[in-house]
Amino acid sequence: MEPRRVKPRVAIVYTSHAQATSASYDFAHYFGACLYLAGYSSVKLVPFGSPPKKKTAEPLPARSAAISVVPYGEKKAVQVEHCDDFKMEADIAIVKECQLVLVCVNPPDTEACGTKLASLLPKNKNIGIFSFQYGVKNFVALEPCFEDSGNIMFDGAVGLHVVRLPQTNALCCLAGGSLVAERLSREKVDWGTKYLNLLESSMVPILFRKVLTPFTWGTLVHDTVLATNALTGGSLQSHLRVRKNRLVYAQMIRESLQAFTAASKGGKWEPDGAAAGPFSLKMLELALCLPTFIFVPLTYVLVSHAPGAGSPMQADLHARRSTSFGWSISELCDVGRKHSVPMPAVKSVRTLLKDAIDSGNGVPSISPDELYSKAGSPTRSTQDLITKVLWWSGGTTLLVVFFILLEVAVPRRGL
Repeated sequence: MEPRRVKPRVAIVYTSHAQATSASYDFAHYFGACLYLAGYSSVKLVPFGSPPKKKTAEPLPARSAAISVVPYGEKKAVQVEHCDDFKMEADIAIVKECQLVLVCVNPPDTEACGTKLASLLPKNKNIGIFSFQYGVKNFVALEPCFEDSGNIMFDGAVGLHVVRLPQTNALCCLAGGSLVAERLSREKVDWGTKYLNLLESSMVPILFRKVLTPFTWGTLVHDTVLATNALTGGSLQSHLRVRKNRLVYAQMIRESLQAFTAASKGGKWEPDGAAAGPFSLKMLELALCLPTFIFVPLTYVLVSHAPGAGSPMQADLHARRSTSFGWSISELCDVGRKHSVPMPAVKSVRTLLKDAIDSGNGVPSISPDELYSKAGSPTRSTQDLITKVLWWSGGTTLLVVFFILLEVAVPRRGL
């Protein structure tokens, strides 16, 4: 009789305390459900951290018998039941029995989580440990915890955002995006390939890159729209259909890229938004300045937004929880400050968001006119777009005229 195949155990560790942003919680549950649905692994969701709850904060969802998820690239929600192969709230000690551990905690919890896991995981077992967290600098804080452990650390990043659909509360991707994992070195390829194959079974796309820093920073730049959507309220889809909102978003991208140009000190390094969307950051900046009647059909074809869903920051403001403010838009402002690059639009949005968090009154629902005015009524990107369109149009016209004149001057001989 053929022995029963034992599924590898995967632990997904997430931040569980109520005052924290729900980004870690939602991503862990979504990705864990997608892995479980693939049928190749036994998934254990592991909460980490339990500081006292703020009285004004709504608690994170309690563990239930099932959760509803919309698998990546699909439209229909699937109910996922709590069972032996999909434990929604396992004790952290279960990592001792796991072959793969995904660290998905919020950045402030990274070091403490790494220290705790290092004390629990057995030594020299070639256990795979992936850092799949929002924000930047996470791997730098996590990697030292596992030095000389005999286990394998992998750098990773998250370029997608998980939200709950307002009508059904199902977890889904807000607007596409992908995970990023380090390209395997010779030292890691023997053990790492099987781990990556297991992660790819979730059907969530994964990019493989040698250096991940451009993608973590590029995602931060791309996601500045999450902050403006948190301030205005409403769905991200409707937010981007308003031209003034788009102009502010375009200006924030421009200012961020200028800050990184200064940070590179003449080098060629720049943030890469490939993990978060189909456009390069420079192309996205220009696309945002297109007339609405062109922009909306373009994004409808290239980007599938979750219908009716707003940004995760907006959900956090609504629930009176902390947002990703500290490791997202604040990080960008710090780059500008360090390299003496003025970032008026980014700083204005940062101030508005901080005021909303401090007030504890939920989503401020400021108007597009007010957002546009506070950001300095940006027009620079629009002017650049017009200039480029004129150059492209002029160049195309000259090319057509050249070939017409060539045809007239040198007619082709008949056969």
